[in-house]
Amino acid sequence: MSKNKSLLIIIIVIVSLLIIGCIGYLVFDNSNRINQGKFRVNDAMIQSKVEVEEVQDNIADTKNIADMSLDLTQTNKLSLLLTKDVKIKELYISDITLKEPNLKGNLGLYIKSNEDDILLSECGTRIDVPYEEYQDQYLIEIGVNNNKFLKSAKIPDNVDTVVFDGTILKLLNLNVSDLKFEISFNLNIVDEFDNATKCKITIKAPEDDLSSNGIVVIHEDLNDYIFKKGKNN
Repeated sequence: MSKNKSLLIIIIVIVSLLIIGCIGYLVFDNSNRINQGKFRVNDAMIQSKVEVEEVQDNIADTKNIADMSLDLTQTNKLSLLLTKDVKIKELYISDITLKEPNLKGNLGLYIKSNEDDILLSECGTRIDVPYEEYQDQYLIEIGVNNNKFLKSAKIPDNVDTVVFDGTILKLLNLNVSDLKFEISFNLNIVDEFDNATKCKITIKAPEDDLSSNGIVVIHEDLNDYIFKKGKNN
């Protein structure tokens, strides 16, 4: 075999080994990405709706729909299902940023362990979040609510029927775009071995069809829910 052919074969072998090594690194390296393992997100769903409450002081005087006085709240709930390969020791939210809606009341986070919403204007640097076991997974629920964004609303005189859901926005000539907000935060997990990971979460809601469908349920792209190494505080 000539020297040129031998050299060519050596070069091809070296290049092939380099390519295999790069592919192996990309496939098997989880040093900064563990969504393929310990806390993989199996499902992420956002549910948005409108809650309607009749003003109590006005109920005694209500004779027809036009007499009703209503307070409106727009609620959103993020539900996450995580694999349960490793036990959770701590779970909390940090680094919250918010783009407020044009039409707003009291903006708050709903956490199951709290009776009342935690006002976003008063949130600290860390908010502990409860979790529960569900079908051999971890279920995490976080609410973002625009409480009483409209107070003492009146139904038009020519209306005979009112449905207390998102369709009331259209009835009251309200634009869903004025209720849209964007919130971002880190969801931090410390496991039983004191390994810390975090997932950057961004919620943009509600969707435009809230006023036509009454309630909106969106299954999120799981590629947006990736856990990376965090710091154990």
